[in-house]
Amino acid sequence: INDPLKGQLPMGMIVLKDDFVGSTKEVEQALVAAVRNQIGAIACLKNIVSVDRLPKTRSGKILRKNLRQLVDGEELQIPSTIDDASIFEEINQQLTQQ
Repeated sequence: INDPLKGQLPMGMIVLKDDFVGSTKEVEQALVAAVRNQIGAIACLKNIVSVDRLPKTRSGKILRKNLRQLVDGEELQIPSTIDDASIFEEINQQLTQQ
């Protein structure tokens, strides 16, 4: 996420397994605590969003640049190698719910 003070802040997107039983908020809090303990407060990971799936190419690579563009509100430049372009609308809806 763009930040005027630090340049960029980290944001996590997690995909929970279908058979997961529990609270997504608890998982998000545990991940924030784990990053803080292992990396330190400098990482300042505070935003974690649970999504149904991530955008991938046909070869299985996650489109991190496009996720960054979506979160920062930039115009998406969707590559022709994407597996399913409708995922960006799904993620955008989940981001606005948070």
